[in-house]
Amino acid sequence: MINGEYIFDILLGNKKKTDYIYTLAEAHAIDLIAKTIAKCEIQIFAQNKKTQKIEETKDDTYWRLNLQPNHNENGTMFLYKLATKLLTNQSSLIVINKDINNSKLLYVADDFKCSDTILYGKIFSNVIISDNEGNSLQLHKNYSLENSIYYSLKNSNLTTAKENFKTNSAKILNTISKNFLKANTPKWRLKFPRKSTNNDRYKN
Repeated sequence: MINGEYIFDILLGNKKKTDYIYTLAEAHAIDLIAKTIAKCEIQIFAQNKKTQKIEETKDDTYWRLNLQPNHNENGTMFLYKLATKLLTNQSSLIVINKDINNSKLLYVADDFKCSDTILYGKIFSNVIISDNEGNSLQLHKNYSLENSIYYSLKNSNLTTAKENFKTNSAKILNTISKNFLKANTPKWRLKFPRKSTNNDRYKN
């Protein structure tokens, strides 16, 4: 919540506090979008070996993406984290590891380094994963596109929308600030003593 101090500083034109409004609005929008995505079902389609047709299937991949991607997260938590990372950083990475039973486990990377190769597949290193308790772990191995899923969101429309929001919000806040200052500026009325006239002396 924005307390009274923030509101007062914003109305007085404090730029740093105004930027706080933009950050808060963006974070709220990302949270709403991520929560919506987290509620969605990820459908998996594969080719039926008998009919050779592409059909929906609920195999191990479906189970991992929608129900339990790893030992510490459920599908909703996993998708929320994935969407939040993608919308915040414009990119996100899922790494695939195997447990002692040779089952594939999926993790959303908190941080990673992506190679700049173009002719060959991307390599991801310095991957860091974490749980909801704040514990983090750096994975000392490199990942390729064979054991990871890389998402990149390079959409100029998002940048344009963000800049338009700032511009329009700045106009609104500027108008509110002027009206606030105008309404709360102390006003003084100065009264001068009235000079006596000949008529006043005649009455006396």
